[in-house]
Amino acid sequence: SAGPRTPTALARSTDTAAVQSVVAQLHALVYGYQLAIGRMPVAGNRDDQAVAELLQHRVRRDRMIGWLRRRGAEVPVPEPAYRPSVEVRDGATGSRLVRTMLVALQPFAAIWLASANDAEREWALSFFLTTADLARGWGAPLPVWPGSPG
Repeated sequence: SAGPRTPTALARSTDTAAVQSVVAQLHALVYGYQLAIGRMPVAGNRDDQAVAELLQHRVRRDRMIGWLRRRGAEVPVPEPAYRPSVEVRDGATGSRLVRTMLVALQPFAAIWLASANDAEREWALSFFLTTADLARGWGAPLPVWPGSPG
């Protein structure tokens, strides 16, 4: 299990609950990136991109974990393994997994942005925009903002 597959309902979400959900998803994302990187051609453009992004995701996740700890909130722990939504056999399927995971992360990022307090709103917006930009870098379409006509 990769943890929650759907974002916390916006009406019930606090900024802390939203960050906890994002951290849980980032644990799964890190796992998936590692899986994808293992099947990509070494020193290829996608491999280099994935390795750089993996580091970025770890830094973002660790920053959120620190934020939760400072508030005395429970920190989601990574699962021992996850079931990826794409069977990774080669570089192409590895790229598809990364794209799929980044698209799946966007609703969690949007809920955090919607529930963020004034002090964290810019951070949450940056996280959402970065997530959408990374997904576009892997060939995903621009996201439709939740609640807007699609």
